[in-house]
Amino acid sequence: FNNATIISYSISKDADVKLIIYDILGREAKALVNERKRSGSYNILFTAEGLASGTYFAVLRTNSNTLIHKILFIK
Repeated sequence: FNNATIISYSISKDADVKLIIYDILGREAKALVNERKRSGSYNILFTAEGLASGTYFAVLRTNSNTLIHKILFIK
């Protein structure tokens, strides 16, 4: 992606949700979500303002699941 992208996710039941972007070294680059969410589908705009080009990982954690997706930011 270039500058901004939309990250979509769904949860099947109410849960505490954390969506955090990590850099290739495992350092937190941006916290996008950190709150209790009701079941449903969500979209969040991720802007890479202030980040260097490179590989990042979007990590979605709920009470019972963790999903990791690799994303590539190119300026």
